[in-house]
Amino acid sequence: MNKYFEDAFNNVNIMVAAISTQYTLITANKLLLDFAKVELDDIVDTVYWELPWWNHSYELQNMVVFAMEHAFFGEASRFEATHTDHQGNLCEIDFIIKPIIENGEVQYLLAMGYNVTDLVQTRKALTKREKQIKAFFDYSNEGYFFFMLLSPLEVKTIDEESIIDIVSNQQVTSFNNKLSDIAGESHIDYLNIFELIGLEEDKIVQLWSEMIDHGYVNIKTKISNRAGKGDRYLNVTMAAIFSEDGKFEGNFGIVRDNTSEELHVKEISFLANK
Repeated sequence: MNKYFEDAFNNVNIMVAAISTQYTLITANKLLLDFAKVELDDIVDTVYWELPWWNHSYELQNMVVFAMEHAFFGEASRFEATHTDHQGNLCEIDFIIKPIIENGEVQYLLAMGYNVTDLVQTRKALTKREKQIKAFFDYSNEGYFFFMLLSPLEVKTIDEESIIDIVSNQQVTSFNNKLSDIAGESHIDYLNIFELIGLEEDKIVQLWSEMIDHGYVNIKTKISNRAGKGDRYLNVTMAAIFSEDGKFEGNFGIVRDNTSEELHVKEISFLANK
């Protein structure tokens, strides 16, 4: 191995091992050796699946054996696996075994692994957070919806034409069960969101302009005769969503059914006047 190849081999951000057609280790780069805290001279010529980073799992050893057998037929294999580092920590590795073929014959195999532990842990944390948010979203006492653009837009001037253009390109991307219950509609994503929440068309431009300027807007509306429920009085908050570079992406809507409070106020007013 010449010096330039050796430098490149040892400085790539991926663990690499070369394996002979007899399944034994030919060489490994510095990142892999540091991962296992071993010297190359101590493990060279060892059968690959008996190397220290596989010892914790017979299942993984079997996967490696099958992957190597496939490699001799010219097939690369890729899978995620847990590996134990020199401190005993289980790490998530994106692993590939690839045949190197010359003149139609496999000369040796390359085993490559990228440490994706942080990525996997982040993915698991996000999945947990998503489940928590979904539970809150689905079982809240308020209706929620996202009214989004297909792609973010630069909002430099807030005039009637630009607002109408923005609104006409927005669509409901998700909503919760409570909003369906309040509105008396099950397929909200196919409906006009403004009609659904009782927002009159002549007020859309004014309210959208206020929302984009201030980040949110509160609206009191009324919808009538939905699924036999009679008039419903709603308090709607529309919050603007912007990307990191300041482009408008859409908005998040919160809908609260204030019908009982409104009727109670009217009843009190009626009794007071009487």
